[in-house]
Amino acid sequence: MLIHDFRILEEEEQIYIEDNLILYIVDTLKWIDTFSSLKTNRETKGLNYHGVTYFKGDNIKKFKKIIFYWKELFNIAEKKFELMGIYYSPKRKKYLKNRYSKKEVIESLENLINLCDRAEKENKIIEHRGI
Repeated sequence: MLIHDFRILEEEEQIYIEDNLILYIVDTLKWIDTFSSLKTNRETKGLNYHGVTYFKGDNIKKFKKIIFYWKELFNIAEKKFELMGIYYSPKRKKYLKNRYSKKEVIESLENLINLCDRAEKENKIIEHRGI
């Protein structure tokens, strides 16, 4: 399974979010100004899917807010739920479905929100490592 790692820059503790879940919410993450390089301060929007992304300052607040509202949406899901994937199956003539445990999704998003809280309070940078 492919995953995305989030952590406070230069710290060991990481939060893992499953790739298909990231793909489901990725369009809303494009609303956030991010950086692909801290050395050049090169700004971008959203996540670098295959690379590193940095969130800092007020953009951590935006990131946290988006993740919070996704968590709230998933809170009304069944204990086990499906989301449409990006891959199309010609044999079935439909998109493949990804299955999730509500408890696991909520827990991972809460952990990410807590990471954002800590980064905000300590004026730290969040680093995302794509697949």
